[in-house]
This record gives sequence, structure tokens and C-alpha cells, in this order.
Amino acid sequence: MDILKIKGADGQWHTVPVLSTGVSIDSIGEGLKLVEGVLSVDAADQAIPNNPKPITSGAVFALVGDIEQALAAL
Repeated sequence: MDILKIKGADGQWHTVPVLSTGVSIDSIGEGLKLVEGVLSVDAADQAIPNNPKPITSGAVFALVGDIEQALAAL
């Protein structure tokens, strides 16, 4: 039996037994990735036009910071 690590809403890592074997990125689906038993969202580090991936919180912060500076200049 394999173990999958999942980060809960509480910020803690939890282990979940996986009954089936042979889990691969192809069977997980687009937008998710499995690295060393950790399932996570395949996110982009910056906002790029026509990129369907969600962006990281760091990229959101960078964009919001730029918007705040632009509004402050008005």
C-alpha cells in the first residue's frame, strides 16, 4: 500500500493510504502534479497571457503590489 501526503486546510501534512498502485501524472489529470508522493497544484510563478495554470500567491502579491503603487500615484 502506498502513502499519499496531503496538506490540509489547517496547514498540517496528513498521510492517506492509497489502495491502488500505479498512480501517475497521466492518471491524475491536467493542472495537478505528484512529486515524491505529494499531490499539488501545478501553478505558474507569474501571470502569462493564455496560460491556463493558476498563479502562485507570490505572483498575486507581486501583481497587487504593482496595482497599489499605480493607484497611489494617481
